[in-house]
Amino acid sequence: MTRRPMAVVLALILAVALAPLAALADGEGHIALDKAVYAPNEDMLVAVTGITAQMVEDYAYVSIYRKGAAHSAYMSWKRPEAVGSSQLPFRAPAEPGAYEMRLYRRDYDYTDASFVMIVPFAVALQKQRSISLEKSEYLALQRIPVAVDGITPEMEQSGAFVSIYKKGAGHEEYGAYQYVTAGSSVVELTAPNLNGEFEMRLYGIDHNYSDESFVASLPFTLSGAVLQPVSEWARGEVARAAERGLIPDSLKEADLTGPITRAEFAAVSVKLYEKLSGTAALPAAVNPFQDTADTEVLKAYQAGITAGVEADRFAPNVLLNREQASTMLTRVFKKAFVAGWSLDRDASFVFQYAAPAKFADDADISDWAKPSVYFMAAHGIISGVGDNRFAPRAITTAQQAANYASATREQALAIAVRMTEKLDAAAAAEILPAPDQSEAPQVQPPTGDTLMGSWQNGSLTGHTYSAVTGTFQYNSGIGELYTFNADGSFASLIVAGYGNCVSIAGKYAAKDGRLSLTGQSGKLSSDYGNSWTTGNSPADTTRHYALGSDDIGPYLLIGLEGASLPLDTETNAVRYDLVVTP
Repeated sequence: MTRRPMAVVLALILAVALAPLAALADGEGHIALDKAVYAPNEDMLVAVTGITAQMVEDYAYVSIYRKGAAHSAYMSWKRPEAVGSSQLPFRAPAEPGAYEMRLYRRDYDYTDASFVMIVPFAVALQKQRSISLEKSEYLALQRIPVAVDGITPEMEQSGAFVSIYKKGAGHEEYGAYQYVTAGSSVVELTAPNLNGEFEMRLYGIDHNYSDESFVASLPFTLSGAVLQPVSEWARGEVARAAERGLIPDSLKEADLTGPITRAEFAAVSVKLYEKLSGTAALPAAVNPFQDTADTEVLKAYQAGITAGVEADRFAPNVLLNREQASTMLTRVFKKAFVAGWSLDRDASFVFQYAAPAKFADDADISDWAKPSVYFMAAHGIISGVGDNRFAPRAITTAQQAANYASATREQALAIAVRMTEKLDAAAAAEILPAPDQSEAPQVQPPTGDTLMGSWQNGSLTGHTYSAVTGTFQYNSGIGELYTFNADGSFASLIVAGYGNCVSIAGKYAAKDGRLSLTGQSGKLSSDYGNSWTTGNSPADTTRHYALGSDDIGPYLLIGLEGASLPLDTETNAVRYDLVVTP
C-alpha cells in the first residue's frame, strides 16, 4: 500500500489555506477560521466581521461546502445575527477531504450575486494513534486483547474501531470488530475459526473503508482451527455463535449442515440459557434417564428447559424437527426472562403479540407449536424455507425418509444467535399468565348496528382511555384499539412499540354493515401516551364491518380499504376482540 507522508499532505493543505480565495464584494463581510486542518467531527470556530444591517435583514449565512461545490450544495450553515463581528461555532464534516467555508450576503439566492468569499480548509485524520498485541501468535476462536492508545473524542464520535483482517485484505473486508473509546483502553475480539496470517487494524472513522480512515496495523498468525462444513448462508451467524460462546463442545468438530439430535440441541439450549440469563447451568444431581448420562442434557433438565420423552427416557439421538426446535428455544427465552414461568406451568402462559402473516403450510404446524413458531417469526428469529413455507414437520413417509423439516445444527446456532441479538426483557411482556377464566366477567357482544365498547387487535396491556382528552395511555404491547362511544364519537390507538403510538379521534356511524369514520384528527406520542403532539388528519372513509362471536368471545371485523364482501381475516379484514362492554 503506497501512502503519501502525512507531513507533506498537511503542509500542502496549510499552504493553500493560508492564501484563501477571499473574494470580497463591496467590502461587505469577511470570515476567518481558527485553523486550516481539522479532524473529523472536530469543533470549528468561524470569525465573522463586517456584517451590515442589510445583510442581517437579508439573512446572510455562513456554510460549509465541499471544495468546488455549486452554490446550492451547502452543508451545515449558520446565520450571523448581529451587525459587525461575531463568532460562529461549527463542527467539521465526518469525512476527510477538501472543503470550503463560504459567506453569502442573502439566503435563498444561491448565485454569484449573493456570494461574498470563501476560506478553504481540510478535514484529515491525524494518525498518531497506536494499537498493540500481547503476542504475535494466537489460536483460532481465542479472545485477543488489543491495547488502543491516543483515541480522540472526535474519533470516538466518528466510530473509530479495531478489526481483524486477513493479511492484505481490502479495507472493506473486515472481520470481527469493536468500537473504541477516547483515550486509552483494551478491547477484546474473538479470532475467526481459521488458520493463517492476519492483521489487527485500527480505523478512525466507521463506514469509511479507505486509506483516509486507516490508522495502524499489526500482523499476527492463527492456528488450530477446525474447519467445519457449514452452508454459505449460515457462515456469518455461526461465526457470531463462536464469538459469543454459543457452540457446545459436541458441535465444534461436527458437520453443521447435518440434522441436530435432541442431545445436541439440549447442549445449544444450555449455552443460550447461560448467555441470556447470565446464570451458569448445573447438571441434575440425580440422573432420571436410563438412556443418557450426557452432562449437557442433565444441565438442560435441571434448568427446566427440557424434559424427557418419558419419565426415564430422553431419546438423545432422535432428530428434532423445525417446530420442535422453535418451541424448545422459546422455552429457553421464557426461562430466562418470563417471571414465574416453569416447564410444568408452560400451558398456563399465553402469548400476546402482533402475529405475522401465516405461513403457506400453516395447517401442517401443530397447534401446540403455533404460538412459539409465530412468536419467533414475529421477532425475526426464524423464517420460512422458501415459497412462504415453514416446513414444521414431516407429514408423509417420503418426507420422513428424506429428513424433511429436520432442524439442522447450523439452524439451531443461527436461531440462538438471533435470540441474543433481537430478544430481551421487553419481549417478555408478550408472554403472560393466562387470566383466571373462572373469575373473568362474561362479555356480551353488541347487537344490531351497535358497536359501542372497546375492540382490540394485538397485545396491548394496561391501557386506559380518557373521554375528556380523547387520548390513551398504555403500558406495553403492540396492536390497535378502537373505542366507540354512545354519542357517536370514536377514538383509536395504534401502537408500533418502543413507546411510539398514534391516537385518532372522530365521529362514526354504523348501519347495514357499513362503518363510516369522519372528522378525524390524529395525535402522536413517543413516550407511551404520557404526552401528545398534533399529527395528520386522515380522510373520511367508509368500510364494511361485521359482528360475530366464537369460542374466544365477541369480535368485530373491519374490512381493509377497498375490500368487498365477504370479509375474511386471511385476505381483506382485521379482527378486533371485545375487551370492554359498553
